[in-house]
Amino acid sequence: MTTVTNYYNVDELIRLKGKKFEGKRNLVRRFAGLNPKVRALQARDATVCIELQERWLSEQDADRDSAEEETSAAKVALQHFDSLPIEGVVVEIGQKLVGFAVGERLNSNMFVEHHEKAEREFKGGYEYVLHVLAANIAAEATFINRGQYLGIPGLRQAKLSWRPAGLVEKFSGRISF
Repeated sequence: MTTVTNYYNVDELIRLKGKKFEGKRNLVRRFAGLNPKVRALQARDATVCIELQERWLSEQDADRDSAEEETSAAKVALQHFDSLPIEGVVVEIGQKLVGFAVGERLNSNMFVEHHEKAEREFKGGYEYVLHVLAANIAAEATFINRGQYLGIPGLRQAKLSWRPAGLVEKFSGRISF
């Protein structure tokens, strides 16, 4: 089985310079106009992040099994936040959590984003969450690996719209004895 993973230049996700990021930059600015508060993800945020993840799950029609697996993995990661080598950001408007991202350092120059969610009612929420995650990890990573497509409709195009620095084809196999 073959899958493709995207990785992105952290500096580009922070600066959003040039025509290739014009649309993303506009969405980030629009969301920033709502005066969101950004802070480091903490263990005490697990419950509200899980609630947002479950709302996202309830909206999924296509590839429901994959969405359920993702939600299960996000729950476990968030519930065990303090005992795992993960970090992330939360975005709030007023007192309401409207987005989060969580991941971990893979090596000296790569951060792997495992989960990212934003309230759909706020246009530009997803773009803003990725942008602030990049700013939050800039000192510790050159690239962000945002995971694979998983065959989910629209996910491939959404990931490519961020202009990845590279794509890595991943293979898995099974050995029978």
